[in-house]
Amino acid sequence: MRIDQAIFGYDAGHNLLAASIDLPPTWKQILSVATDLSGQPPIEGFESTYTGLALPGGTHYALFCTWLAPEMERPGCVWTHVLLIQLADLAVIKNLFELTNLFRRYTLIHGPGSYKNPIDYWNATSSPLSQVNSVYPGIDPSRARLLIESLYDSFNGSIVIGADCHEDYLTLIFAIWSQQWPRLRRAFQFSTGSFGNRGKAGILFDLQIIPRSVLRAVRGDSVKIIDRADESKLQSGVEWLENSIGDLTEPNGLRTFLFQFGADIDEPRKSFVKLARIYARRFEPCSIQMTFIANVFPNPDDAVRLKETIAADHPPQETFSVIRFLANCPEAIAFSRARPDLTKHAKVLWEQHRQEAIQLISDLLSSPMRTSADSFVTAIASIISPEDLEDISRQSLRVALILSMLNEELAASASMWRLSDSVQSTIIESLDGRVNSQIQWEAIARAVLEAEAIIPIHVIVQHLGEKLLKIISDHLIKADRLPRTDWKEPLRMIALNRIREEESPEVLAVCCWVLLPTFANEPSRLKDFLKPLGDISLGRLPAVLQEPVAFTFTGIGLAVSNEGSIFLAKGLHRTYEALAKEHVEPDRWRFLSPLLPDLAFWDQWDRCKRLRKAVREWAKDTNGGKAALLSHISSESEREFVCAIFK
Repeated sequence: MRIDQAIFGYDAGHNLLAASIDLPPTWKQILSVATDLSGQPPIEGFESTYTGLALPGGTHYALFCTWLAPEMERPGCVWTHVLLIQLADLAVIKNLFELTNLFRRYTLIHGPGSYKNPIDYWNATSSPLSQVNSVYPGIDPSRARLLIESLYDSFNGSIVIGADCHEDYLTLIFAIWSQQWPRLRRAFQFSTGSFGNRGKAGILFDLQIIPRSVLRAVRGDSVKIIDRADESKLQSGVEWLENSIGDLTEPNGLRTFLFQFGADIDEPRKSFVKLARIYARRFEPCSIQMTFIANVFPNPDDAVRLKETIAADHPPQETFSVIRFLANCPEAIAFSRARPDLTKHAKVLWEQHRQEAIQLISDLLSSPMRTSADSFVTAIASIISPEDLEDISRQSLRVALILSMLNEELAASASMWRLSDSVQSTIIESLDGRVNSQIQWEAIARAVLEAEAIIPIHVIVQHLGEKLLKIISDHLIKADRLPRTDWKEPLRMIALNRIREEESPEVLAVCCWVLLPTFANEPSRLKDFLKPLGDISLGRLPAVLQEPVAFTFTGIGLAVSNEGSIFLAKGLHRTYEALAKEHVEPDRWRFLSPLLPDLAFWDQWDRCKRLRKAVREWAKDTNGGKAALLSHISSESEREFVCAIFK
């Protein structure tokens, strides 16, 4: 830890003699005044004093020791050694009194040279400051009570205490300073030896110790004078005060509480008593604590961390009362900026009291003062499964809808789209107006395809357009059946536009599946669009797409005569096998059947016989006929199949 330093003393007036850094002009001006003698000192008891004050700029705090310099010929001379402590270092020092070991009185013999280098604390002491025990034994409880209550009461000006010696309160002041959390600590300005009201120099001190001999001369609206005689008027037995005094000599948890929750509190000095009183009520029911916190910190932007913690860290059995407070009590407006993490409590309630939790959420949604209670709804949404939504919707469709909106992952689950049609309709209507992310819509589309749902189809097509063709082709790589035929009509125009430019065989195969009904009476129009498909074997396509592509190829081949041999060769065998089955997908048959010749009425049912006849007639009208067809077939079994057709 590096601590910069400076020395002030007499040199044609009270001036800076040396420093380890170049002091900014504002620092130099303030310190030149603050390090000088503040009045006529008494004969004894105040030969050295300590002062702490915050420096402009928000980076350093000045702690300094001032010694009377009777060796100087000029009366009223002093030497002042200043420690310039970075605020980040000040925050981690447990026992601030240890800093007093770093002060060295200036001597005329040695001069200012040793003050020109920063202090390396690790070499200056064997104990890291942050590890020194923060306990201050031997503190006078009466003086501690006087000082703590005077310093932290409603008066926000300078507290002035009369004393016979600066050491009367020295250890106590450093103990109180060490007890303060960083934000209060770095703003705390004090003097253990003022010989007049130093606030007149423009520095507002929180605390000044003044010799009794000059106490009567101190006046001002911003000054409150305290004397030992006032001890009889102090409170005793007040829990927050006794906790504060006890924590100085033996930490009791208060200091940890202050450090944890003091960081985001406005007016730190005024808030010490508030925090200490809250700590004293830590064993009361949580909702009662929250009411008290709301009353002492009514500003929603104040003490946010404390409010979040108190709302989140409570026994499970108090969760309902906490949520009801946040939802219904007027005081809960103070918690409106808090976002407590209620996940662990929500999980317990959901597992053990599901019906009550749903009712509570319903009540919250109807409350005009939901504020931070919304975090409970969000927590429930994060832990429920899509299967839960069906049960929730039976009790409250509104709750089911809100929970699905808060958990984006639910919409990307296939289970969501296996719920009842009414629930799906409500959910997709909500998603339509709320979700703008293409990535999220792609995830929803994959879930809907997996669930084989039809309710969301039109909305998904509207949001994804051409991207949906690729999503379907990717989905079909592992699927064991094609999507529902309900997709075809919404995708028809998209597929018509895409098929003219698409080069991906898999996406073209999806277009074939979509467009079979569209080209039932004019399959030849597909020839030029499907050339990329003609260059690959059906086996490279997803299994469920091979049959619709085979029908497409067969139809094109039969329709375009001489140019159709390559298409007919690729699709004929697979199409024939499909026609031999008991059931043929209607769209495929409607596409192919107009190209097949009629038979006698007693043979008209035989689809395979009609296809064989169509191939033979095609061969008669095609140059090369059978030979042209066989030239595009390499598989021996398929060649035998074609030859059998012509026997």
